[in-house]
Amino acid sequence: MRGAMEYEFAAIGLFVSRGDAGFLRRLLIAYGYSPAQLDDALPRRLLAYALLHRYSDLRWWLEQLPPPSVPTLDALAAHWWRLR
Repeated sequence: MRGAMEYEFAAIGLFVSRGDAGFLRRLLIAYGYSPAQLDDALPRRLLAYALLHRYSDLRWWLEQLPPPSVPTLDALAAHWWRLR
């Protein structure tokens, strides 16, 4: 598909890393991100792409993945796409 490359990392963050911060961080650095680019805004963008994803199903994800301690979208992004 044509678009932002981060669109592809939405699925990786949900289905491959499943909240494993070390794995996701290593994957993004191997892909070409610098450590400085792994900031607090990146998980929010990845959640946005996940919600906009062609196969988005938030209800199913909430059943499959561990929920954050606080029920907000920012907490969800930080929890599912942990980078630290």
